[in-house]
Amino acid sequence: MEHFNVSKLARIRKKLSKKILIIGGKAWSIINFRGSLIKKLVEKGYEVTAVSSEATKSELEKIKNI
Repeated sequence: MEHFNVSKLARIRKKLSKKILIIGGKAWSIINFRGSLIKKLVEKGYEVTAVSSEATKSELEKIKNI
């Protein structure tokens, strides 16, 4: 029989449940239409990953700064 550290499992579960994936067609649409949502999610402790088909270096920097 295995023993589990309940508090450790709770921390792992909480950490796993705080990840969000945002998918957009273009990077500018993520910045313009989801930027404020991403900011609020990050402020609340979520780890946000944004994915798009195309992005310039400038757009990638803007998204990283959000």
